[in-house]
Amino acid sequence: MILLLHTLYKLRNLESVLSRKKDKVPTMYWLPKMHKTPYKARFIANSSSCTTTKLSVLLTSCLTAIKEHVIRYCEKVFETTGKNLFWSIKNSSDVLKKLKSNNFQAFCLSTYDFSTLYTSLPHNLIRDKLTSLIEKTFARENKTFIACNEHRALFYRWLL
Repeated sequence: MILLLHTLYKLRNLESVLSRKKDKVPTMYWLPKMHKTPYKARFIANSSSCTTTKLSVLLTSCLTAIKEHVIRYCEKVFETTGKNLFWSIKNSSDVLKKLKSNNFQAFCLSTYDFSTLYTSLPHNLIRDKLTSLIEKTFARENKTFIACNEHRALFYRWLL
């Protein structure tokens, strides 16, 4: 109950916190890609100190908890079946670790540019898949809500 009251207090005060500390509107600029023919632009959204920064941090905290659950779930599946269901990577080092750990041998390594991958995904599909993943995570955790702050998020079960 104390946690819930604290969460409600923080939510009520979120608006005032956002307006006091982070009252900038994000800016957008571009950098030229000089190595492309013809030249292209890389657009950058500068949002490190804007009205949605605090909310973005809280959302990242919640989504990180969900991702950690999915990782643990996939590790259990791998232990029992030998099937790796988790292929999320942060950078090229993760790819190399996965390839080395599974003793893959390749005679040719290629890279591809996914510059239009995310912009071409249908929003309805993304929403439906994320909703399904989040619902399954809460069901497997047997929890009813998630409590978060800027450092961490935890699944909780509301008991009446």
